[in-house]
This record gives sequence, structure tokens and C-alpha cells, in this order.
Amino acid sequence: MNDLLYYGGNILFITAYVFLILEILKPMNIKKIFNRFTTYILIFAALDIYSIILVTDIAIKSELLSGFFDYLTEIVYNTVIMLLLTITLINYISSHTKKAMNLLLGALCIVFSEVIQVAYYYVSVQNILSISYSVLLVLAFTFFYIQTNLSYAESEVYEAMEELED
Repeated sequence: MNDLLYYGGNILFITAYVFLILEILKPMNIKKIFNRFTTYILIFAALDIYSIILVTDIAIKSELLSGFFDYLTEIVYNTVIMLLLTITLINYISSHTKKAMNLLLGALCIVFSEVIQVAYYYVSVQNILSISYSVLLVLAFTFFYIQTNLSYAESEVYEAMEELED
């Protein structure tokens, strides 16, 4: 039963975050953003890979993961979380809107919640850690809810940057 809850819960979270990533990517002009922010994207990719390896290594050393599917689930989950953070950060850098800021804050809360959750499950079971990651997760979903009422109206700073490039 625990395996079903572990895999089922993680698959649901992964699916939800993937759909959130796809929703964030929808209004973005990927080609233009990649050409404009190539250096940032490469740096974020390197940091993402490092973070995924670091967090997954902590889980592996805890000896709570028992099989291939446990490792695969952890790696995919951590990859999706870091991808969400990277895409929301690039989205904010490229648009500078309140909507993009709320998405970024939500993603940051999720990442910090996950890091604290890893510490709670694999390092030290303390109530303060449990409360902290729960509060951060609720805060993240609050930011995501707030951004649903906002639109991607471009800011004056972004429009000024566009005019300078043309």
C-alpha cells in the first residue's frame, strides 16, 4: 500500500507540474527567448543538473530507496521541479510582469519546500521541517492561484528593451 501511495502521489505531482510547465510555455516565444537568453539558459541548465544530482544523492545515501523505480521516480521528480523553476525564471526575465513574478515565487516556494521535504524524509524527522515544507507548499499554490487572475500585459521596461534591439 505504501508503494502505491508513493508512486501514485509522485506521478500525480509530476503530471501536475508538467502541465503547469506547458501552460507557462504556451505564451512564450521559445525561439526568440532562446536566442536572447542562451547564456542564462546554459547556466540554469548546469545549475539544474547539479541540484538534481545533489538532491538525488541525498535520497540515495539515506538507503530508503530500494529499487530502480524508486531512483527513477526521484530523478524524474527532481528534474521536473528544477525545470519548473528554470522556466518560470526565464519567463520572468523575458516578460517582467506580475503574473510572471507570481509564477516565479510559486516555483521558488515549491523548490524550497521540496528541499526541506528531502531533509525531513532522508536526513532528520523533525516537526519544524514538516511544518515548513507544508507552509511553503501552500504558499506556492497561493501564488499560483493569484497569478490565474492576472494577464501577460507587457511591462514598459520590456517594451523599451524591445525598441532598443530593433
